[in-house]
Amino acid sequence: MELVPLRLKVRQGAGAPDAQGRVFNAWLYPDLDAVPSELRGGVAWQAFIDRFGTHLIDNCCEFHEVDDYNTEHGMKYTGFLVPPEFADSAVARFPDQCEILSETEWEEFHDHRVTCHMPDEIVDANTLNAIRAKHGIPSGPLTPTAAMTAAERKAIDPNDPTPGVVKNTRKYWKDVKAKRQITIRAKPKR
Repeated sequence: MELVPLRLKVRQGAGAPDAQGRVFNAWLYPDLDAVPSELRGGVAWQAFIDRFGTHLIDNCCEFHEVDDYNTEHGMKYTGFLVPPEFADSAVARFPDQCEILSETEWEEFHDHRVTCHMPDEIVDANTLNAIRAKHGIPSGPLTPTAAMTAAERKAIDPNDPTPGVVKNTRKYWKDVKAKRQITIRAKPKR
């Protein structure tokens, strides 16, 4: 499936009043339902990206933080992968809020702005502690031994999905791309 990385500039602003008339801050996304219905499968854009692209990912920087990436107060970036026609239409309608990224730019955004807070491995301490107790290993890294069962060896192999220590395949773009078999369309030359 060929997809395009679309990054959105999202501003913070006043939302609609609630039943008591209170107004809270809201995220002001571009109205992507303005993309023609036939380009979004006849559904709302949020449903479209979940069905035909990838779910929304947010920069872990919040609105009040300003740095070299988020250069404006009250703004942050979010993004998702969508079919090329949807991305092209969104950029044409909202050029100040939507931008198509290259795969290298997407990988940088994904790995260093979105998933930077995620661990490299998912650790099930109960499983690992049970292996330690059974084999009298007090602390430190677990390494396979001849006394361990095949299941225990799998549990300490991060590349095996058996609970214990499992590589987090959502942290790095290269792993997400391989697992979901995604092809990125080259960014058009401007």
